[in-house]
Amino acid sequence: MSFLKLENVVAGYEKKHPILTGFNLTIAQGELVSLLGPSGCGKTTTLRTVAGFLQATEGRILIGGQDYTRRPPHKRNIGLVFQNYALFPHLNVFRNVAFGLRMRRRPRAEIRERVLTALERVGMAGFEERLPAQLSGGQQQRVALARAIVIEPDLLLLDEPLSNLDAKLRVEMRAELRRLQKDLGITMLYVTHDQAEALSLSDRIVVMNSGQIEQIGVPREIYNRPQTAFVARFMGFDNHFAAQVSAHKGERVTVQAGALTLEATYGGTETLRVGETVDVFFRPTQARLPHQDGPNTIPATFEFLTFQGDTVQYFVETALGRFNVITPEELASTDTLHVSIAPERLIVIPHEGTTHV
Repeated sequence: MSFLKLENVVAGYEKKHPILTGFNLTIAQGELVSLLGPSGCGKTTTLRTVAGFLQATEGRILIGGQDYTRRPPHKRNIGLVFQNYALFPHLNVFRNVAFGLRMRRRPRAEIRERVLTALERVGMAGFEERLPAQLSGGQQQRVALARAIVIEPDLLLLDEPLSNLDAKLRVEMRAELRRLQKDLGITMLYVTHDQAEALSLSDRIVVMNSGQIEQIGVPREIYNRPQTAFVARFMGFDNHFAAQVSAHKGERVTVQAGALTLEATYGGTETLRVGETVDVFFRPTQARLPHQDGPNTIPATFEFLTFQGDTVQYFVETALGRFNVITPEELASTDTLHVSIAPERLIVIPHEGTTHV
């Protein structure tokens, strides 16, 4: 059952140049959905429109079946967690978390009970008297999260909440956020540009580009089966080349790239035409550099490498262009090389602009 629904929403900061046009999205009760994409793609605009900070000029926003399109932000009962935490520096932890309840004029005893419970849930019990300046970045983020959930919101919106934390703490907080979301059963809309963050947290991922949705799917689908060239590149399919379809049956596609014939995988719903130009993608980590020729290999010439600790990144030149391959093997620059990719790792996407009847 849908809980949050955006229907044909048009929104932006300039009336003549909206960022979102005809935007549609449905989120189920208790679902954690991430909006993923590069800066400027419309993620935060979507979040601000749902929160009511940005007014939709067309379309509707429904939460729990009620029309929220024209409701002011303070009447939406939505929890917000920002990138910069937005804690009041002159208030201690308890008062920061209690702020929303005091604005709602809740009884003092209820405020105390709910604040202490919220702090316990985020692992900040015992920090009630500290000021934000006396907390680490991770602790401040936990307080911001407690302040958002203490009001028992219908919906929780999070805008790049972990981007100011160091790498180790980000990983820890991802797990904490996911645990908390499952424990509370709360519906979350989460904005991030970090692919690993979206993959590890989300029930579904919405990949956005220029105010439009490129692809929606569960993390495994987005990671393994991109449906557009934009999604493929954004999700780490850094190597690509053009080819022509020579055969197509089910998910297996045979493509011709110059003098090379390769087997690849296609996850789209439309039938590819023989002779059609397609884009073929593969990840650097999903290829190998054997010495010998074999099935699904491309002859290569070594150019240069970068050492990365447990792995080495090799840049090689081929008849299909320059590729990079990341492998734990250390190879000599004089070795004869071939780039080898398993068919299930070689992804075919229809060339942009191609139409299927």
